[in-house]
Amino acid sequence: MLPFEPETYVYQMFGIRSDRRDELMIYLKSKGIATGCHYTPLNIQPLFKPYAHNCPIAQAEHYRLITLPLHAELTITEINYILAALAGFFK
Repeated sequence: MLPFEPETYVYQMFGIRSDRRDELMIYLKSKGIATGCHYTPLNIQPLFKPYAHNCPIAQAEHYRLITLPLHAELTITEINYILAALAGFFK
């Protein structure tokens, strides 16, 4: 599931959501596909601990978001490989 509206998204990073985030990240790594977790809610970062409030939605989404490879040199072949790996994981 995409965590944004494709028509208005600025493609600096390409993120998806998965309830099986960690398992998916390990699977993609085994296929040579780098992933990341680029979004951490402010309320769980140590610097902001004194100001932290309960933000259950932000915290829940943090554990579902994965960023996939996205850069100017990414080829159609590489994109298709990533898509095939995602499809294989969710079969």
